[in-house]
Amino acid sequence: MYINKRIIKNLISDYKSRTSKPRAIIRELPKNVLLEPINYCNLRCPVYSTSRIGKDIQRLMTLDEYKMIINQIPAGTNVSLYLYGESFLHPDIFEMISLAKKQNLNVYMHSNLNLENSVIQKIAKSGIDLISASIDGASKETYEKFRKKGNYELAWSNFLELDRLKAELNANFTLVWQFIVNKNNEHEMDKAVEMLKSMKSSPRISFIPMGFREEMPDYYQFNKEQLNILYERWLPENKEYLNPYIKNNCNPPVVDNTICNFLFDTTLITANGDVLPCCFTYQKKHSFGNAFETPLLEIWNNKAYQTSRKFFFDKEFKGCNTICANCDNFIRIETKNVFIRNYYFLIWLLKKFKMKSKEIATG
Repeated sequence: MYINKRIIKNLISDYKSRTSKPRAIIRELPKNVLLEPINYCNLRCPVYSTSRIGKDIQRLMTLDEYKMIINQIPAGTNVSLYLYGESFLHPDIFEMISLAKKQNLNVYMHSNLNLENSVIQKIAKSGIDLISASIDGASKETYEKFRKKGNYELAWSNFLELDRLKAELNANFTLVWQFIVNKNNEHEMDKAVEMLKSMKSSPRISFIPMGFREEMPDYYQFNKEQLNILYERWLPENKEYLNPYIKNNCNPPVVDNTICNFLFDTTLITANGDVLPCCFTYQKKHSFGNAFETPLLEIWNNKAYQTSRKFFFDKEFKGCNTICANCDNFIRIETKNVFIRNYYFLIWLLKKFKMKSKEIATG
């Protein structure tokens, strides 16, 4: 497992938040914010979330809207400036990153790297803390089967350029190759690790299990027959790299043996300003409020959040009418039993270490 001070700090914070007595009202904003500048992409991958974003709701968050939100977020918060879109398509993305860094926020980015070289230069000098790149294959043949409209040579050359610039500039950002394992590329995993060993900045590679978002409580993307076709075409032979939902035969909980972390330490804000409870839904009807209209802290403790939290820590509570009442990704746990909370945290931590062991540091 790759470990640095930030990971240790986050683990300590996770322990405190997951074992302390859960509360319906949380008086400080969460330590993790997913803030989406743009909700559309320049690729057309066949099975992933951008296909859920119809043209009628495609949108860029304006710079003024972004400033309104970012000015409310406390220093030290982890802010991921991406969700369903390719964030570097946003014309103001580098000003957005700069504003976040001036607020002393930790900025995480993700990209398919099908971008012009001039953008890569700006990324390396932007001050971000981490960038992960979706390159699902170690060859043009395997990559372009999955990343429709993607250009393997362009994405890989941009990754190499980020590596070179990181070393040349002695930049502090973490560089990660994200490799979603599927039937067509699983034979290239060892090759991918070898490809990184000669690189200058010791980037990491993270092998991601394959799934089709079936764990979403509002899932509607594919019917059972379509899913079976996708399973046959894309699922890897190596069962270790199946999405937990598929691997566990849909037996809940499918994410973590602990209470829902999203409701207690993470919030998500879409390009439309909708505050969603987590990344398992994207429908406006499931929004807990709109960050363009209401202060974040007010939303964070409104009735939707409070009843959803109570649903997960009080097994007798019946008053949750949000999308969370349909979610079985997490367990529901009584607040009184400290031993049980610590036990579930240890189970969660072991899973975390197992997952991180798949992420290889090549330096």
